[in-house]
Amino acid sequence: MSKVNISLTIKPAEFFREKVQAALSRQRLAISEEMEFYLVTLLCDFITPSKVDTIHGEMDLLETPLALVLKTALESPFEHQYKLYKSIGDTSLYMAGYFQDSFNEKTVSSKYFMDLGASAYLTASTLSERKPELLLPARIFKNLSASFPDFVEIVADIAEKLEQDTQGLLATYSRWTKNHSKRLEKTLLDSGFFPQIETIKGRQ
Repeated sequence: MSKVNISLTIKPAEFFREKVQAALSRQRLAISEEMEFYLVTLLCDFITPSKVDTIHGEMDLLETPLALVLKTALESPFEHQYKLYKSIGDTSLYMAGYFQDSFNEKTVSSKYFMDLGASAYLTASTLSERKPELLLPARIFKNLSASFPDFVEIVADIAEKLEQDTQGLLATYSRWTKNHSKRLEKTLLDSGFFPQIETIKGRQ
């Protein structure tokens, strides 16, 4: 007999591009295409965050205190410093935005991530300016540093909206798995989710 396995896949870049654009509209903010692309890429990267290479070995920035990562960056040569300061900025932006509501329950405040992130991006920009091939990242990092609170609000807006949408999408997906309705499938597709049906053959 055969077993039907139904899975829900997602195209992250398309999904987060739509979310970033919607958040910008709600926040009444306008940013350049390069800044929008950077935000979309950042959010995609944090779906399965990778470790960053340092002089002390690989570090998981979501598990390592950023103060320790900053200390490591200060002690590192340029090749490591650039990546570390960028990673500190990215992680601070993600944490300050995505987990904004949880800071009331923690000893670390959102201001800590705001200050650290803006400073890290500014340093990353200064480091980038040393190499001609990094002039575009230098401009992006400078913008992120100067307008860090605005970018935090964009990420926070996305996180809040995703939380509101999750239950509704899960309910829609649950109904779709039962009847494979084209209408429900369109709702999922319009939300950036791509339902798939896989048939796994087994023994009779």
